[in-house]
Amino acid sequence: MYLCNYCKEEFENPIEIPIISGEFWGAPFTEYGKGCPCCKSDEIFEIKHRCDVCNCSIVEGDTYYESEDGGVFCENCITKKEA
Repeated sequence: MYLCNYCKEEFENPIEIPIISGEFWGAPFTEYGKGCPCCKSDEIFEIKHRCDVCNCSIVEGDTYYESEDGGVFCENCITKKEA
């Protein structure tokens, strides 16, 4: 599963979108990459985990915590639990 950082939609299969277009030595070129099928943004992240409390998506770069018994908690839920 993937999460779009722009429109916040979750989806299984990213689409191929043009990332860079230009000209190289007089010949046109276009580089393609993965994108969101909903808004065509290239700001997508693979969902690595889901929080066991609020079920939010945890992507690469997010702060999360794993308990000894294998539970996964997002930063917001672990803060609420400690408060």
